[in-house]
Amino acid sequence: MQQSLLLYLFLQHSDPFAYQLSDMMATEVLIEHHLEAILTNNRQAVTAALQAELKNSLKSQKNRKKASLTYTD
Repeated sequence: MQQSLLLYLFLQHSDPFAYQLSDMMATEVLIEHHLEAILTNNRQAVTAALQAELKNSLKSQKNRKKASLTYTD
């Protein structure tokens, strides 16, 4: 069974040369396009890294749950 994961990336960028709103918006569009290209072209590496992180997180959660059940028994 194949599942999907929706990932939100929150980035903070400041450009000391962008003084007008249109400059800032153009910079955001440029970053978005570059980021989209990077993630698309490295899909396998991104997927593998996310799967590893999720596996570690789920393992840690399982261990915490197991420890709390052992502690309360």
